Amino acid sequence: MPRGLPRYARPGDVKLLYRHYSNSENVQQLGFYGAEAAAEQGYGWQYIYLFFRNQDEAERLGIDEDYLDSIAGGVEELNAPEWEAVMEENLGSKDGEISKRLEGYEDLGYGLGIRVRQAAIVSGPNGTKTLQDGPKLGEIEKAIEEVQ
Repeated sequence: MPRGLPRYARPGDVKLLYRHYSNSENVQQLGFYGAEAAAEQGYGWQYIYLFFRNQDEAERLGIDEDYLDSIAGGVEELNAPEWEAVMEENLGSKDGEISKRLEGYEDLGYGLGIRVRQAAIVSGPNGTKTLQDGPKLGEIEKAIEEVQ
């Protein structure tokens, strides 16, 4: 979970949803599959956190199935055999559930007008704010206050 946002999410003031929206030509990046497979067990945030915390290592070694396995191994409660089975079932399959989900996320991002960088959509009783181009925590906090 993004640093600073737990004070909003943990008491239930906001709900954080993470959607993979590629800013490359390939809408189905390999890392998305690992995160989605972990999310099926309720550990998507932990997987994504470790994935991004280890970007230097990913850049050095490259992102491949071995790298994804190492990230999955760092998620303490993740059932590795179950995660591996989901990965095996979905990797390389355009008809797999994860592929379909990723295509849906791509369509959702396009429909919301999200450009090529990270975005946040903050909704509440007083409206919705779409924050583009990798919004900082302060911008997200301001949007939360505006829509509460």
